Amino acid sequence: MKAYLFQSFLDKVTEKKPTIEPTYNQTLWLSYHPEIEVYSGSFVSSSAYQSAHTGFGINKLISEIEAGNIEKESFIIFDNFSKITRQNIEQLESIIKIIWKNGLTIITAHDQQEYPPHLIDNLGRKIGLFSIIDSAFRVSSLRSERAKKAHQSRSQAVS
Repeated sequence: MKAYLFQSFLDKVTEKKPTIEPTYNQTLWLSYHPEIEVYSGSFVSSSAYQSAHTGFGINKLISEIEAGNIEKESFIIFDNFSKITRQNIEQLESIIKIIWKNGLTIITAHDQQEYPPHLIDNLGRKIGLFSIIDSAFRVSSLRSERAKKAHQSRSQAVS
């Protein structure tokens, strides 16, 4: 079994690194599972647009899963969902189904929860996962709105 890291990043320096270091929460989960090998590559996303329109982020992860390049019974450890949550709920559900139907377990690093493939038919746990993702989406949306307003305020002040 392997653990594959999925991370969001903000700077171009991180984007150019061939590998990424686990975040604190990912490291914490891995410390409880020393028998699991960490995949040396990475799945990173710098923006929702980039993830949706290029070979980065969640689309790269899904492509690798569908190509059979991700070992079955492995773990995908998400540092957070702020980048993948910019998908609509239907797209998000299909992403999760692809992950689960390929025998992979989703780990939410921030709360150390595991969502194994057999939960595909467990409505309660599935709703719990979607609730976490929806919450991350709302936080991301609020931050985006605040940033837009701050930018507009600065632009108007300069004018």
